[in-house]
Formats: sequence, C-alpha cells, structure tokens
Amino acid sequence: MRATSLSNLFSKRMPRPPALPLELLEDLNEPFKSALLSMYRGEPQLGVDGQRHSLDQAVKIPPEEGMWLYKECRKSQPQRTVEIGLGYGFSTLFFLAAITQNDFGYHTAIDPYQRSAWHGIGLTTPSALAPPGRFRIVEETSVRAAVELERESSAYDLIFIDGGHLFEQALVDFFLYAKLCKIGGLVILDDMWMSSIKTVASFVRANRSDFSEIPTPIPNLCVFRRVGKDERKWHYFRPFIVDQHQARVSDGP
Repeated sequence: MRATSLSNLFSKRMPRPPALPLELLEDLNEPFKSALLSMYRGEPQLGVDGQRHSLDQAVKIPPEEGMWLYKECRKSQPQRTVEIGLGYGFSTLFFLAAITQNDFGYHTAIDPYQRSAWHGIGLTTPSALAPPGRFRIVEETSVRAAVELERESSAYDLIFIDGGHLFEQALVDFFLYAKLCKIGGLVILDDMWMSSIKTVASFVRANRSDFSEIPTPIPNLCVFRRVGKDERKWHYFRPFIVDQHQARVSDGP
C-alpha cells in the first residue's frame, strides 16, 4: 500500500485519541525527547530537500506505544532490531533513544516511500541523531528487504511490523520476517484496531506454534515471542476464528 493511501485511511477510520500525554516522554534521553516533542506538537520537520514540511498528524504512533518499545529495548538489550514502515520516524526515534542509552545495538528501518511520500523526514532526523554505525535505512519494499537481510544471515531480537496494512501485506511481512527472528525474540504487530491486523494475529495464534503471544498493556500492539522452530508439515493448516463483528466491519471505503 502506498503511504499516502495509508495516511488517508488512518485519517478517516482510526479512532481519534485524546490529547497526547506528552509527559510520558519525560524520561527519554536527549536529543530524542526534544525531537519527538517537536514532532508530536506538529511542528514542521526538515526533509531531504532542506525544507521544512508539515506532518500529517494521523501518521504517528502514540507516545505510550513508543515508550513501551523504548522500555522493552532498555530491558531486553537487543543486539539487532528492525522495523517495517518508517514514515516520519516516530518509532525509529524511540528505538534509537534506547540504543543510545544502552550503548549497544543496531537498528534497521525499511521504507520504500521516504522520498516520494514523506519528504525524507524519516531519513533526515533519525540519521542525524543516531549513534554512528548503529542505524541504517533500507529504501526497498519489505519483501525485497527481507530477501537481502536473509542473504546477510541477519537475525533479529525484535521485529516491529507497521508497513502495508492490507491483510495479505501484513501476513506476508509476518511470514518473511518471522524466520529472521531469533528464538526468544519478539515480533510485534502494530495497529490492532484494524480488522486486517487482527486477522493476521488470529492466524498466528492458531497456526504458528513456534510463536507464543505475550501480554502487553498497549491494546494497539500484539506481541509474539518466538519459542522454537517452525516444524509444520507441508500441508498443515488449522482453521482460526475471526470475531464475526470484526469480519463485518470495513476499515476502508
């Protein structure tokens, strides 16, 4: 899905949150706290063209979600993290803040639309603030990037899936990146308010015994821990139940 289409969908369908509780960012380290405060306030941000551009305020993760990612990275001290879907770089800055505090780790962000849809804002700010040698942006689709990462024999402790939100896009992202997740690592689905993402989570619960869901206080996230190898036989499939109300509700026009 093109980022502009996703932005329009979010603007029309995503439940409007209350005023952002920016005090949640109080414990963040600088310069990441100031950068995120500026973005959450909707202040124009610097793009790759050297100009400042306004932000679509529907395109961001809530501060409590970002802080959950930050605290999880601070606690688990991951060696490698990857996110699918960079956008303006909100989630990226939470990851980089944790890496900086840990003085350990390497983060990869994947987004093919930085220059065509986001003015390169997600390229500019995170690249300027990231610790040297600890961050890279892959300007490819998640499918192409997964092939390259597998060729590198990369393995990740935490994988954050927030890219294309069509059911098949999110399912393919889970399928491709699950094999890159270390045993004991996490795969996190964002935007559980969407029926497409809920359906992916339902499939994983029923069919992927190599992953176990772990509880989180953030209802918009679904977190799976890899607990073993995928040893399904070639014909394996377990039917899964999708909430009937959910199945009748359309997230798009």
